[in-house]
Amino acid sequence: MNDVTPKGVIVPSPDPTVLTTEALLREVLHVKELFTERVDGLEDKLESYQQSHTSQHRYEVQEAIQHLTELCAERFDGIKTQFVERDSRSKESTQSSKDAIAAALAAQKEAVEKSEKATEKELDSIKTNFDTTIKSIEIQLNDLKSNINKAGGEVLGQRRTQDEGARNISIIIAAVSAVVAIVSVVGLFIGLNL
Repeated sequence: MNDVTPKGVIVPSPDPTVLTTEALLREVLHVKELFTERVDGLEDKLESYQQSHTSQHRYEVQEAIQHLTELCAERFDGIKTQFVERDSRSKESTQSSKDAIAAALAAQKEAVEKSEKATEKELDSIKTNFDTTIKSIEIQLNDLKSNINKAGGEVLGQRRTQDEGARNISIIIAAVSAVVAIVSVVGLFIGLNL
């Protein structure tokens, strides 16, 4: 029961190609079923593993997060302590600077007050000397006036009287010049101290 094909090839009956193809299809279907069963089994195992793995790792992740949170809190507490210490040092430094400035200003004020008192004493001394000098000059002027009056009463033609009058006038001019010079010096000294 061999069939002849148009080209003269003899094909046995039943045709092994068809049988082979059917057997191959049957085996492929069987392998497909086995593969499907295995894949389904693996999917079940994978799902079970994921559930157990997720719950197990969730606990580990939560522990890790808790540990990191505690670490961060500890670090931030350390930083906060450093800021508090820095602020404290800054306040101490500021207070020290204020105290030093206050002490310097107090010392300067005291020095100014001492200088003012010394200047007042010196001015009082100059005034006393000035008053004494003026009184002395007034006495000399009065003496000169009385000498001039005496000289005016004497004989006008005498040479001695003229010389004495000229000398008295020179003394008066010298005394007035001395008074002016003293007043100028005192005024200059007072102006410099103010």
